[in-house]
Amino acid sequence: LKGDVMDVHMETVGSVTVCRLAGRLDMGGTDLFRSTLGKIAEEGSGPVVLNLEEIAFIGSACLGALVSFHQKLGSDRALALCGLSVPIHKMFKVAAFDRIFQIVPTQDDAVALVGGN
Repeated sequence: LKGDVMDVHMETVGSVTVCRLAGRLDMGGTDLFRSTLGKIAEEGSGPVVLNLEEIAFIGSACLGALVSFHQKLGSDRALALCGLSVPIHKMFKVAAFDRIFQIVPTQDDAVALVGGN
């Protein structure tokens, strides 16, 4: 999917749904971000990796959508985030999101973590 401020690329690696996002997760990308996460939550059944390697900015509305997505997945479906830039990773630490989400450096690390490989 391609939006004005954000692009989404989906793939499956084993049993893991990998969503690679690119651009800015700001007000202009909130609707696409929410609908993408909603689709993953409703249509999938396995673990999920969100690759944020190409994300330059995450606004508060998208952070809220991310927390809601994590809650929708519940304890049955693992979720890992990877590829966070230094500023975004610092923001996650300050907001204590690093206690909510499993955060690892690379997509391979994330797939291995949630996929059990």
